[in-house]
Amino acid sequence: MKPLNILHVGNHTLPCIGGVERVIWESAREQARKGHCVSIMVFSSCTSKNGNLPSLEEKEDVTIHRVPGKGPSFYRIPPIGVLLHHAREKDVIHVHGFGAWLDILALFKFSYAGKLFLTTHGGFYHTPARALVKSIYRFLIIPFSLFPVRTIFCVGEGDKQFVPSYFKSKTVVIPNGIVVSGEKHVGREKTFKKKPFHLLFLGRLSSNKHVEVLIDVIQDLHSLEPRARLHITGEDWEGLRSSLEEKVTKLGLLNTIIFHGKISDAETGKLLNESDAFVSASSYEGFGMTALEAMGAGCIPFLSPIPTFKEFVQKDRGFILDVETPSSAAREIARVLNFSPAKKNAIRARARAYVVDHFSWESVIEKQVNYYTGKAPAARV
Repeated sequence: MKPLNILHVGNHTLPCIGGVERVIWESAREQARKGHCVSIMVFSSCTSKNGNLPSLEEKEDVTIHRVPGKGPSFYRIPPIGVLLHHAREKDVIHVHGFGAWLDILALFKFSYAGKLFLTTHGGFYHTPARALVKSIYRFLIIPFSLFPVRTIFCVGEGDKQFVPSYFKSKTVVIPNGIVVSGEKHVGREKTFKKKPFHLLFLGRLSSNKHVEVLIDVIQDLHSLEPRARLHITGEDWEGLRSSLEEKVTKLGLLNTIIFHGKISDAETGKLLNESDAFVSASSYEGFGMTALEAMGAGCIPFLSPIPTFKEFVQKDRGFILDVETPSSAAREIARVLNFSPAKKNAIRARARAYVVDHFSWESVIEKQVNYYTGKAPAARV
């Protein structure tokens, strides 16, 4: 197959922190490894930082272009001329998420020949904020912007709600890929009676993650099983860490709940390797990448009852917590802690096998490229 000239566009990629940011990078890197000519165009600054990143960067055979954006944070507009200039040189333009990137490329589709693709990444109802604006955008703008899109990649069944029914013929579910760690916990027996049971929260500190709820859960769990430990990692996007640490101090849990802040990939891998379970009280996840990464590392998942997570833990791969009642969530975690080592290892193995079978990057990229080239069957839902 002739190598494709591919452009990925979206709000941010690495070193900015987040699930979509990582997916844009991993998609581009894996496609470059397959021999395609791949570039990325994103905004020049991360959401949580004021400083600008380099306007041009070459990394692992991927060219990253960073451009300034104008407008509010929820609808930043890239320089139209620069975007269209790069689009005209490409065979494939792959947009990540709804917003100005997609709307501009749809409006000016007549000016470039490349095929336009979209990954939905959970839509845009991440929080109740600006609900009226979001509804107007969903019902008036999105139908227009989806018209020239060749194929719409939904990352999960829930994303189909953002796609009007008359575009179903070009809609397909392709989940994001996951970098699966080594064997780690799988098959490893652990005797909880001798060592602490380490729970891990992995992700940025933002309001939708509800880390304060996890602290309440651990407070109740501490009275049931004092050897449980919670490790909290992630960049402080919304200035929440100080209030969370103050809460931990007031509850007397300084030796039970440990804040690690933003850490490197190597440090993340070490924590995943040392952790027995992953916990999340999230009220919204577009994809749930960190939960899947933890499952892939052999961590038992304890998750909030949102649709994305319910799918992950089917067939005894993990547990849904009643996070609105911390005492109930704590009892559920304590119950699982008392499972035999063999039973816990079986749960870990099922969780990891699910991630390996469904979310490997090699499989995801193969499916995407087949749609790029027209080799895939007609999209269907």
